[in-house]
Amino acid sequence: MADEKRTALLAQVAHMYYEQSATQEAIAASLSISRPTVSRLLKEAREEGVVQIIINTPFQYVPELEMALGQAFPHLRQVRVVRAADLGTVARAAATYIDTVLRDGDLVGVSWGNTMAALTACLPHRRLAGATVVQLNGGVARPGAGTNAHEIVSRFSRAFGAEGYYLQVPAVVDDVAVRDALVRNSETARVLELGRRTTVAVYGIGVPESQSVLVRAGYVTPDYVQALRRKGAVGDICSRYFTEQGTVCDPDLDARTIGLPLAELAGREHAVAVVYGVGKAAGTLGALRGRFMNGLIIDEATARAVLRRNQGGHRHD
Repeated sequence: MADEKRTALLAQVAHMYYEQSATQEAIAASLSISRPTVSRLLKEAREEGVVQIIINTPFQYVPELEMALGQAFPHLRQVRVVRAADLGTVARAAATYIDTVLRDGDLVGVSWGNTMAALTACLPHRRLAGATVVQLNGGVARPGAGTNAHEIVSRFSRAFGAEGYYLQVPAVVDDVAVRDALVRNSETARVLELGRRTTVAVYGIGVPESQSVLVRAGYVTPDYVQALRRKGAVGDICSRYFTEQGTVCDPDLDARTIGLPLAELAGREHAVAVVYGVGKAAGTLGALRGRFMNGLIIDEATARAVLRRNQGGHRHD
């Protein structure tokens, strides 16, 4: 009888966590037990076979393109080119890859946006001891134009049983004095410092266009985006715009942006960009030339477009 009660408890906790997406804190409160007890029960549920996690990988890789990108950009430590026709497939491939590299104690930095939202919806659930998830760039937007920043950190944290830290400031502010005042706040400074110490960073690449997430969030106007394009902007990472040669596009705008600087992105064990769509080819090439990543998950069509642009434009040094 005792074993049956224990199995029922394991099933109940697993159901709440995996199927109802309840946090470990919420489960603990609901069942009047401690959070560490919930964590132990979830681990036991997997060990006893109450929970069986099956990762479906309905995608194929393109090794010849992976090799070509690795040869063109030797700083890349890992490349996954996915034979995909939609963002969801790339997101699932990225989620599978991220799951393979994460370890106990990792400090994981994440950006926000449509690609990251798709990725976090596919993450498998497993417990990482002592792991932390931190938001890499500000994400507080005008009402009604959410960035999904809070949700993305929450999903990542819940997937790996990690503690989450949020950067509760805008991504871009009106002047440098405002930016300086915000980053002096003790909590903001703490999160920014965690961002600098991340062992793994995961982010998407934005496109400078009138319907981009940064425009919808109210950080820049469509006219400003057009001005940035005239200056050579081809993409943004963590709300920071750059050119196809991998340089900061607008130093004034960059100085008013809150979050991890582009130059610091690849300075960690895994700095992974997730890309889908040929419209992001120029931005991906700029990010590769700027060495803003050392890992890349990308769809086949965009990978081919990146290689064509690199061969047809200025040489990569």
